[in-house]
Amino acid sequence: MGVINQRLLERLRLAKRGLRFDQVALRFIERLQNALEEAVPAGKTLIVIVTAPIRMPAKTAAAVEERISNFLAQGPKRRDFRDTINENEVWARLAPGVVRGQSRVMAFVQNPDADSDALLSATQALLAQMTA
Repeated sequence: MGVINQRLLERLRLAKRGLRFDQVALRFIERLQNALEEAVPAGKTLIVIVTAPIRMPAKTAAAVEERISNFLAQGPKRRDFRDTINENEVWARLAPGVVRGQSRVMAFVQNPDADSDALLSATQALLAQMTA
């Protein structure tokens, strides 16, 4: 793995400020990773971001799993997914590369005022450096 440059580290610092690590968020992330892992094409990583608060975690997770599975089944037509599900904004991006020994689904729960585009871009840039 190459040296991570300062600009990328700064983007990650800014992006992580709005991340959530409460029990609801962690269980939600684990459920998404388990449900979507096999649907992600070989050689790719799926980056998913969902805004908090997640008031209906089971219902929201089921709907997110279904819609993202449909998105992945479309093949290489689209690289990005965006939707509102049960009042939660959902973003997903299919990115090239896989970190050996890690899930092919990288999921985050963030505060609604956090910059989702910055988190998607920073995560994708870090993934590219880790898989280069």
